Amino acid sequence: MSQRGGVSMINELVLLLDAGGMCLHAGATGQALLDPPLALLPGRKLTELLLPAQAEILSGYLQQTLAEGRKINFQHAFGAAGTCAVTLTPLSGGAVLLVACDTGAAAGVVTVNRDEPSRPARESEKRSRAPAETATDAIITINSQSEIVYVNWAAKRIFGYDADALLGQPLHTLMPEYLRKVYDSVISRYDENRHQHAAWAITEFPGLHQNGHEIPLEISFSEFTKDDERFLTGIIRVVTERRGTEEKLRQMNLQLLLSQKLEAVGTLTGGIAHEFRNILTSINMHNGFLRKKIGQEENLQRHARGIAEASQRAKTITDQLLAFSRREIRSPTLLDVNEVIREVIETTLPRIPGLGIDLQLAPVLSRVLADRTQLGQVLLNLLVNASDAMPQGGTITISTDQVSVDEETAQRRGFIRPGSYVRMIVADTGMGMDAETQAHIFEPFFTTKEVGRGTGLGLSMVYGIIKVSKGYVLVSSSVGEGTSFEVFLPPGESVGAAVGQTVSDTHLRGYETILLVEDEQNNRELFKEELREYGYQVLDARHGEEGLQLAESYLGRIDLMISDVRMPEMGGAELAQRLRATRPEMKVLLISGYPRDEIKMDETDHFLQKPFAVPFVKRVREILNETGRVTR
Repeated sequence: MSQRGGVSMINELVLLLDAGGMCLHAGATGQALLDPPLALLPGRKLTELLLPAQAEILSGYLQQTLAEGRKINFQHAFGAAGTCAVTLTPLSGGAVLLVACDTGAAAGVVTVNRDEPSRPARESEKRSRAPAETATDAIITINSQSEIVYVNWAAKRIFGYDADALLGQPLHTLMPEYLRKVYDSVISRYDENRHQHAAWAITEFPGLHQNGHEIPLEISFSEFTKDDERFLTGIIRVVTERRGTEEKLRQMNLQLLLSQKLEAVGTLTGGIAHEFRNILTSINMHNGFLRKKIGQEENLQRHARGIAEASQRAKTITDQLLAFSRREIRSPTLLDVNEVIREVIETTLPRIPGLGIDLQLAPVLSRVLADRTQLGQVLLNLLVNASDAMPQGGTITISTDQVSVDEETAQRRGFIRPGSYVRMIVADTGMGMDAETQAHIFEPFFTTKEVGRGTGLGLSMVYGIIKVSKGYVLVSSSVGEGTSFEVFLPPGESVGAAVGQTVSDTHLRGYETILLVEDEQNNRELFKEELREYGYQVLDARHGEEGLQLAESYLGRIDLMISDVRMPEMGGAELAQRLRATRPEMKVLLISGYPRDEIKMDETDHFLQKPFAVPFVKRVREILNETGRVTR
C-alpha cells in the first residue's frame, strides 16, 4: 500500500493473458508491481516477468481458471511487491484477465479462496474489467498469419459473431472482399520493415458484419512480438453516428454556401436588372412617341410593334431576374395553395403525351400570403422542369400537407426556421440529378438543356418568389431515381386592399405643376416631354439636392412630385420627407427599377416601377384626381 495525501492507495497491475500465459495488454495504477515498463510487457510470458516459482504457480492457476471456466481469487507473492490479492477471470476467446493488488502483507503463498476474494481484489477487478469486457470498442488481436487469437465481447456486438466463433479465423472474415488483397499487400510491405512495439495511427476502414452489410469503422493498431512472431492488437470503433453528424454538418455547410452564393449572385443580377429597367423605360417611351407620330403607316407601325414585342420579352427576363434577386411580391393576397394547383393543372399546363399527374392534396390547408400569378409560375416551372426530366414519359406527383417543423428537423433540413408551414411537393420519376448539378440548380442562367431550350431562369425565379414569400424550397434527387422539390410557405395574414381610381385614356390632360426629379437625363427628358404634351407645367431637377433647392425657390403650388428613388446627392424618399413640412398638400410618386418592398417610403406615397406597366401619364392623372392624401 502507498500513502498519498494521507489516503491509502492500492497498487495494482492488470494483465490480459492468453492461454499460454503471454501478455496481450497491460495496465497499472499506483506504483508498479513489476520492474519492466508497461510498454514492454505485451508479448512477454509470465516466465519472463516473474521468479520461476511464482511463474509456475500462476501458470497452474491460469490453466485451472481456463479449465473450470470460472474466476479464481487468491493471495500470492507477485514479483518483488510482496503478497498481492490476485484474481484470474476467464474471458471470451480463451483469454484471462489477471488483476494483482498489493495488500501490504508479508511475502508468501496463501491458501486459494475461490469464493470470497479480498475486498481490494474485488474492487480492483470491477475497475479493471471495463477496458476489455465492458468496452464499447472491439479489441481484436491477430498473429503473424492474420489469424484472430483474441476478441472481446464488444466484437460480437459490432460484427455479429460469437467471440469463440472468431478465434482462429482469418481477419479476412471481418473485411469486405474488395479490401482483402489490399490488406494482404499492406501487411506484406509492413513485414518487410519489422518495427517492434510500433503503433498505427487511427484509420477508417469498412468492416463486414456477419449479415453481409458493411460497417464504417475507425481502427488503431499496436504491435508486439514474441519469439520473432508479430502480433497486432486493434481497437475498433463504429463511426456510423459520427458519420451521420459529419454528413449533417456537411449538408448544412453546403446550404450555407449555396445561400451565400445565391445572395451574391442576386445582388449582381438585381443591379443589372435595375439598370436594364431604366433602359427599357426609355425604349418604351421613345417607341410610344414614334407610334403617335407615324400615324397609320402600316409598315412603320409593324416595326414599332416589333420594338414593343422585343421590349416586352426583355421585360419578362428582367422580371425573372428580379424575382430571383430582389424578390418582390407584386400583389400579395391570401391564397389556397390547392386552388392554385388545380387552376394551373386545368388551365395552364400544356398537355404532354405520356405524362401523368397524380394529385395528393390535403383536404384542409392554411392560406398563404403570395401573389397568385407568381405562385402559379412557381408550380408551372417545377412542372416543366419535371416533364423535361422525363422525355419518355412518367408520373409527376403533386402533394400538399400542413407540417410543423421542430428545431431538430430545421437543423437537419438546412435553413428552414422552426414553425408551421404549408408544404407543396412536386416529385417526378425522371432521370434525376447528381450532387454537382443540385449545387447550381437555383443559379440564374444555369441549365442542363441544350442551347436554345430555355434561359436557365425558371428555377432561379422559383427560388426568388418562394423566398420573398418568406418560404423555402429544397431539392432532393439521385441519378436515375427522380427528383423532388419541396416548397414550404408559412401561413399568411390578411392584407389591406389598395385604394385607387382609374381614368379613361380620353381624360389624361391636366394643368397642375409637377416637380420632376430624375438623374437619368434621357428618361428625365422623355418624362418632361410627355407631361408637357398633356398640358402639365414641369419643374425638372437632376437629383434630390437640386430638387430641394428648386422647390424652396419656387413660389407657386407644387401639386405632385415625381422622383426616382436612388440618385446621387439625395434620393427621392428623403426629398419627399423634407418637402412635406413646407408643402403638405403635395402628392408624391416615387419611381424605381427596384421593387416596392425594398424602398423605405411614407405609407401615403405612391410607387410606380420601371418599366411602367401602365401609361406614365395615366398614372399621374389618377394620383392627381385623388382627394387628399390616400394611404396606399
